[in-house]
Formats: sequence, structure tokens, C-alpha cells
Amino acid sequence: MATKCLCTSVRQLARRMTAIYEAHLAPYGVTSPQFSMLQRMHRLGPIANIEFAVEMGMDRSTLSRGLKPLIAAGWIETVDMPDGVVIDKRSFGLQLTVSGVQKYKAAYDAWCSAQAETQVKLGPELSFQLLSTTAEVYERLAS
Repeated sequence: MATKCLCTSVRQLARRMTAIYEAHLAPYGVTSPQFSMLQRMHRLGPIANIEFAVEMGMDRSTLSRGLKPLIAAGWIETVDMPDGVVIDKRSFGLQLTVSGVQKYKAAYDAWCSAQAETQVKLGPELSFQLLSTTAEVYERLAS
């Protein structure tokens, strides 16, 4: 008996969900993954690259590829490590630039619109279930 691939199902869902967010964020010149990094960086403030990779659920090389266009755009900059944080020789600090904060704030309302559209389509119960289920699945797969 053939079973539907869990990975394929999650990736299909992610593509469908991402398309909604991308449509809202496109006028601001930022993609959904880029906005996610800007949003998380805005919340966390200066942070070590390795800690940021963990926060984003990425390995270091995936994070580096994602950061390159944000650094090139002048939205994120490398800085000295936060006080008391020494991880390894390849570690460095990251923070939003003034331009990055402006980009984040400019695109925030578009992200809110995408969030609202998605929640309307899913309804409050399914929205809550999706958030709680994905958090639980992520934790189980991480161990």
C-alpha cells in the first residue's frame, strides 16, 4: 500500500503558504525567508551567527547563503560578538542596520496582511492547530 510522503506533504504546504506571503511582501522587495530573518533579527538584537542559525532552525552554511543578499543590501551587518559570547573562531555577531530596521518596518504591514489572509482561509481553530502541531513536530524531529 502506497502512503503519502510526509516530507512531500509538508513541502507542498510550505510552497502554498509561502506564495501568499510572497505576494504580500513582493512590493517591498523582500522575500518571505528574508523577512523572516529580518523579523527574527529585529526581535533578538545583536546575536552570534551560530545562535541565529539555531534560532532560525538552519545549519550554518544555509544561514550564510540566506544572509549574503541581506548583507549585500545593507540590511544586516556583521559586528563584534555580543558581550560574554565566545563560540568558536568562525563566529561573528549580526545585527540589523538602520536600513534593515526600516525595511523590516516597511514590510511589516504586508506580513500582517499575509498573516491575516492565511488565518481567514484556515479559520482560527485550524490556524491554532497548525501552529501548535508544527511546533510539536519540529521539537520531536529535533531530538
